[in-house]
Amino acid sequence: MESANSNCTEFTLQICALFDASFCAKSTIIRGDTQKLLVFCLQNEPEKVYSFCTENVTARPDVTLSKEDTSLTEHAFAVCAYKESPYLEACLCSLEKQTVSSPIVICTSTPCDFISEIAERHGLPLFVRDGESDIQADWNFAARQVDATWVTIAHQDDIYNEKYVESMMGKIRKSKNAIMAFSDYRPIIHGKISMDRNCRLRRILRSPMRWSLLAKNRFFKKRFLSMGNCISCPSVMYNKELIDGDIFTSKLRYSLDWDTFLKFSYRKERFVYVVKPLVYYRIHSEATSMKYINDNRRVDEDITMFRKFWPSFIVKIIMHFYVKAYQTYKD
Repeated sequence: MESANSNCTEFTLQICALFDASFCAKSTIIRGDTQKLLVFCLQNEPEKVYSFCTENVTARPDVTLSKEDTSLTEHAFAVCAYKESPYLEACLCSLEKQTVSSPIVICTSTPCDFISEIAERHGLPLFVRDGESDIQADWNFAARQVDATWVTIAHQDDIYNEKYVESMMGKIRKSKNAIMAFSDYRPIIHGKISMDRNCRLRRILRSPMRWSLLAKNRFFKKRFLSMGNCISCPSVMYNKELIDGDIFTSKLRYSLDWDTFLKFSYRKERFVYVVKPLVYYRIHSEATSMKYINDNRRVDEDITMFRKFWPSFIVKIIMHFYVKAYQTYKD
């Protein structure tokens, strides 16, 4: 057994040697973990790995690899890291504890020693986007770094239930032609998982998506979004195979997730809703949501979104009550 492990390690390092320095520089990798090394190479250059294996298979009978083995991973996490978040490691730990494991990559537009050290400590690939930080650009960049059918853009502040992948993929496999899937959530307020009125209201608004016939109907997919953004963005899985180009193409800076869900609602593919709370959404003073509330950009963009559903006089009535939900971030 020891000899077989040694051979596997040697063979994996031979594969890694195929890649030039610029490729290896894209990520931080723990070379002692040959399994993660091989998965990383397979995800990024499957054809190159396959060609190498087929050329060397006669010399290495203890290693076998079919072309099907280099196919896309079913699901992967792309974690968006921003500066020195004290919550990043807790997020990563929750992803690593999944009952059904998925590859994890870390992506950032604010590279620093703090993020690099965490990536190295966890043996995870780290991808850096050049340019100014921007939510939409950062999320699209993160999604492009994984070769998986389904991707979750994980937010560094949040925690995922250990059955997130198991429950979500279980429901997805039972639902044909789904473009996105999402779950219920619970807020983390002052370090404790709770259930505020905003969470309860959003759960009611999502309820039509529990029924399969409604979840594939364009009218109902649009209607359940018309009273506000009731989907917790960190909980969403996106089907990259059904999405041409970038996932996020909104002109909005904050409500781009809501705008993206609306974009998908016009398509024939279904939504998948898992009613279990599988994501714990952290609310704190440094959150992006708080910054957009304080400078009124969130209000402006929410009005823009409501106008896509309702005439102006109804939007004014809705916003009178909707802004009260912002208080959740200030309590």
